[in-house]
Amino acid sequence: MSPFKWVVLGLLPLINGFALLKDHLQSFEMTRTAMDSENLHNELPHSTLHLEEAEAALEKSMELNPDLRMEKLNPANYRATRAAQVAVHYLNYKQGSLFCHFSRRKIENATLEEIPGVGNKYFLTFIEDETPSKHATGVYTAEILFRHTITKMAPEVNSTYYGCVKNISEDENTFYVRMRKQHQLVAGKYIPDGHGNIPTEMEPFWHLGYTASSYIMWKESNESTLFNMETVLSFQQLETENDSLAFDYVVLLHEMVSQEVTQWTMQVCWSPFQGVKVLHYSQSSENIQFPGDAKAIMSPTSLDK
Repeated sequence: MSPFKWVVLGLLPLINGFALLKDHLQSFEMTRTAMDSENLHNELPHSTLHLEEAEAALEKSMELNPDLRMEKLNPANYRATRAAQVAVHYLNYKQGSLFCHFSRRKIENATLEEIPGVGNKYFLTFIEDETPSKHATGVYTAEILFRHTITKMAPEVNSTYYGCVKNISEDENTFYVRMRKQHQLVAGKYIPDGHGNIPTEMEPFWHLGYTASSYIMWKESNESTLFNMETVLSFQQLETENDSLAFDYVVLLHEMVSQEVTQWTMQVCWSPFQGVKVLHYSQSSENIQFPGDAKAIMSPTSLDK
């Protein structure tokens, strides 16, 4: 056999191996894209994976490219905490509702990838608590990319939630029907009040404001911020021509690194069928001071049954 044929035969395993690797990468990307694009509002998985399985899945995604410039972070490091807060805002807006939202309990794993000419990407695994029930705890893996650009860009988040959340559709449907029966548009102020209390009747409006604010906090975040919602200054229900409920909100957001409190207005729509949507938002030029002894106010004072 000629030397040329020996060379060709010798290269066949390499060529086949490359094809297999390419197929593996394409399969992985298709699977991850399908998971990320899935609408999880009230349709979260009903089986909880172990933390080890979630971490293994995240590590496998990073191992596919061995040339990445990776740095293992202490989970308590401020960079990991800030990136995780962005992921929490993203999770709340995408999967939260009027009767539950998510809070980060503990970061288990944090890795930073520096991408020259692009930005910094964080790979995180952390445990989430679903509130207010606290009955559901899941593992959340997220990739958060902060692009280094001249113009401001929102962080890009790809995420997977391994957990189970209580069925809230009955609570949402009940509230929705009550709101549709009202003879008066609902309005309110100061949630929580000056003592940190939220009247039971106003809790859905607080959660709606919190979930919608998560959209602003996600979009306005960068590697140097740590946002949290402080107060709903006011909300006002709007008339609509469709089946959604719509509201104007004024909220105070607390940026904890600079300790700056800023005021934002947003228009929000919601229905049990479509979830929470922020139609538009802007930072307010006004600066309404929150009275330290303010009482939560709602008109009407209670909803019709």
